[in-house]
Amino acid sequence: MSAVAELWTRLVLLGLAGVIGEWALRRANGAVRHALWMVVMAAALALPVARVAFEEQTWTVSWWRAPAVAAPVETALGEAPPGPATADAPSRAAKRRIPYEWLLYVLVAAVLLGRQVRAALRLRAIRRRATLVQPEEALDVAVQLGVAEPVEFVASAEVTVPFTAGWRRCRIFLPADWTEWPAMKRQSVLTHEMAHVQRGDWLVGRAAAALRAVFWAHPLFWWAERRLAALAEEAVDETTLALTGDARAYAGAILDFVLARMEHFEGMETTAMVRSSEVSSRVERILSTRNSHAARIGRLTAASIVGAALPLLYAAALVEPAPQPAPVSPAPFQAPAAASELAAAEAKAAASPEDPQARLELVQKFTLSGRQAEAETHAVWLVENQPSSLEAIMATQIFVGHFGPAPAGRRLSALWRRNAEKYPGDASVLTAAARTAQLEGEFVRADALLRQALTLDPSLQPAQHQRAALYQQALLAGSGAI
Repeated sequence: MSAVAELWTRLVLLGLAGVIGEWALRRANGAVRHALWMVVMAAALALPVARVAFEEQTWTVSWWRAPAVAAPVETALGEAPPGPATADAPSRAAKRRIPYEWLLYVLVAAVLLGRQVRAALRLRAIRRRATLVQPEEALDVAVQLGVAEPVEFVASAEVTVPFTAGWRRCRIFLPADWTEWPAMKRQSVLTHEMAHVQRGDWLVGRAAAALRAVFWAHPLFWWAERRLAALAEEAVDETTLALTGDARAYAGAILDFVLARMEHFEGMETTAMVRSSEVSSRVERILSTRNSHAARIGRLTAASIVGAALPLLYAAALVEPAPQPAPVSPAPFQAPAAASELAAAEAKAAASPEDPQARLELVQKFTLSGRQAEAETHAVWLVENQPSSLEAIMATQIFVGHFGPAPAGRRLSALWRRNAEKYPGDASVLTAAARTAQLEGEFVRADALLRQALTLDPSLQPAQHQRAALYQQALLAGSGAI
């Protein structure tokens, strides 16, 4: 399976965990659910790193199936078939395909990031033309919320909806007529915007928007950005109501700003009071609130959210699709072995138990007769006792090709993994172990083993040919893993 497709699926699993987690916390305040989605976004960023860190640990699940990919025909260990599938063919195909796909991806990401840059420049221009002001209520609100960093207030005729922007030096933008507002409206607006400053919502929103632009192809980042924005407003609403205590005045202020909402501020990189699109449900929630408390997160709650996310991240990194049996080319033998032929092969192996050819012949005949246990016995003997031999990898290929890599081939796969660790200096064993990994569709591990083998013996032709065949198989699967 493509590495990009695998990452996509893992991110979907994380997103589903976030949705389920928010549903489980539906009675919690907005700040808690906002923190949950922050942890989901952080886990999504950490997922590729965790995947690399836990590469050797896997958890195969039956409901996620990797696509079956036909293995290239081989005549010997790692030998590529005759014809155009040479070592440079995959690289030529990659050069034809990859640049255009990535060029499109980067172009879309650049457009989305460019919109943010343009909005930031517009905001900067408005700030230069705005007038510094100092509301009398600002100091009291800052003390109530525990805001220690300096906050700059500016008023502008270009602003019709209050909003907050900035990180270390936050600025609250107010309409030019803010001095004409009723005292309760002014108190509600200042409390609302100062609560955004206290929570650091501008920085979180900008980070989510940047991630959405970079990973625009995945719906998780679009959904998470919207949820973070909506939950930030919900948390701030709860804090504002707790401090002002007048739900009607606060809801009325929001409706006033909805009516005055200016279209040219759509997409502005700010935290505006009426940015949430669900205004009706928001006002209804405000009016129905009773005994509101400031939306804060305790240390125990934060630790619980992070603690619950860590095993989910670990599971998302370990989960593996169940590999599909890779079709292999028909062997020279086509019909089940006759009883007399099987008896003769068993007698030959009994007379020369150390003869790899005799063991391989038994693997072939038992496999054709459908006798899995007997075929596995002799294939295991070859892998355990003569891992460097051509017969060992041929027996593995015959057995896995007929009975499948899972669950029948798991024992052989485990043996080849152990052989690769036991004989790290044997290029032939590493090449054979890579072939087994290739049959299972584990292109990354196969490529790593082949690299190791070619480091030991750069002139090893079976490894060279097998790596070319591996690249061909990976490209046929649409893989970006190699």
